[in-house]
Amino acid sequence: MTTTYINIEREDASGTYREITLTVTGTHNQFVPGRTYGDPDDCYPDEGGDTEIESVEVFVKKGENTNPFAYLFTDNPELTDKEEEKAKEAINTAYENAVESAMEARAEEDMDRDYDGDDWDYDPGYGDY
Repeated sequence: MTTTYINIEREDASGTYREITLTVTGTHNQFVPGRTYGDPDDCYPDEGGDTEIESVEVFVKKGENTNPFAYLFTDNPELTDKEEEKAKEAINTAYENAVESAMEARAEEDMDRDYDGDDWDYDPGYGDY
């Protein structure tokens, strides 16, 4: 699950557009390209790459009880096509950023573990060199 935030605009009764921040939670399935060449028995279609929105809630700042424009969303909680596309894009971006951060952290851990301060801990298996 990935959680992120998006801003949308909804029109109030006076015709003024108000910005509302939404908390969006969803999942992103990594795209796996299919195989469309070679022996037909070895071929398979593309899989994944889709994003599902699990929940959408009005974001309320810490220490506040409500968002003053929350009613603009709660009265009509369906996302428009444009808002849904924006939410899915935000989920994908948050997912990709989380994966990238995890990969960078892992690479740093590997470097810290392999480097002793003087020289890289490298033993090709030939004894002393």
